[in-house]
Amino acid sequence: MKTRVCIIDDEQLAINELTLLLSDYSDIEVCATAKSATEAISIINKNKPDIVFLDIQLKETNAFTIIDKIKVKTHIIFVTAYDEYAVRAFKINALDYLLKPVLKERLSESINRFYTKVSPKKVEELKYKYSDRIIINQKNEFKLISINEIIAITADGDYTCLLLKNDSKKLVLKPLSDWEKLLPYQNFERIHRSTIINLDAIDKIEKSFNNTCKVFLKNNPLPFQMSQRFTSKFLNKYKA
Repeated sequence: MKTRVCIIDDEQLAINELTLLLSDYSDIEVCATAKSATEAISIINKNKPDIVFLDIQLKETNAFTIIDKIKVKTHIIFVTAYDEYAVRAFKINALDYLLKPVLKERLSESINRFYTKVSPKKVEELKYKYSDRIIINQKNEFKLISINEIIAITADGDYTCLLLKNDSKKLVLKPLSDWEKLLPYQNFERIHRSTIINLDAIDKIEKSFNNTCKVFLKNNPLPFQMSQRFTSKFLNKYKA
């Protein structure tokens, strides 16, 4: 059974471009499109799509007005030229937030995020490989990084902070739970409710208070705290 998608945008060119990108996915079907809020509400309630790609700023209103009038359960992926609505979008539990022009790699991340919610088996097929490259949005530019460049990921409110091998930090609007599902488990391990580390980056692990540990990464003087729950899981998993 195919994943059904609706696209809402007041620009036909944007609809065409996104439809073309989605045509690469054999298991996704664009069942309807709309260019106005009234038409959008109608086709969403009628078609009951799995995903709605929704432009935030339409000519006569914004996307949040449309969402209030949707009567069916669906997953919203915002598509917009503006990034000032990002935090508000995630507060209403949007699946993702894509900036125009939509990049193939970012669209793939959004589709992966959908499958993490509805089909765990599908997620296993879509997991990142250690050698994969991904594109992350950084203010007015996009950065291409390799998964194996990431040495740690920490939660930071609605964002996550990627620590890279070159000591740089990248703030990404993506929850830690998504990273945990998509990163290769052979290479990455969660050590705290707010921290994931790259196993290859570990220099040493020291015992700490109350059956916890401190994890020191190579070329990084500040340790990461491993919580009691994750210390127990980690030691049981990797004990000789």
